[in-house]
Amino acid sequence: MLALYLSMIDGMDDRDKFMLIYENHDSYLHSYAFSILGDKQLSEDAVQECYLRVVKNLHKINDPTCHETRSFLVIILKNAAIDIMRKRSMETFFPEDAEIAAPPDKGFENAEQFLTEFIRNLPDIYKDVVYLKYNHNCSNVQAAKLLGIS
Repeated sequence: MLALYLSMIDGMDDRDKFMLIYENHDSYLHSYAFSILGDKQLSEDAVQECYLRVVKNLHKINDPTCHETRSFLVIILKNAAIDIMRKRSMETFFPEDAEIAAPPDKGFENAEQFLTEFIRNLPDIYKDVVYLKYNHNCSNVQAAKLLGIS
């Protein structure tokens, strides 16, 4: 994979900088990603995404071996891991093969009736968020505080 990243970088100085980043932080990034995601393959995906973002932002890194660089990498890695978790939760919540339209055999008369039934079938935590947001005009922050979630 290193060769792929290096092929994306112009200039020997930037390639040397990326090599130092890779050599000094790779094992830490992999273990940190695993601690967040708990899955080896997803961790690898997060680290790869992190490196792709680093290649695009290489100009922001002055000293590849310093603590600030590691902090910068951790922030990038956390965001990549969050993106992966978000994507996975959306796939779980809205599977690709799920029907979006109301099933014809249910006999819904309109979209409002279908949405009402859809919301009734949500897990309680999602149902509570929708209820607070749309029935009580709570903001996301207010709903989160009331429910004790982030």
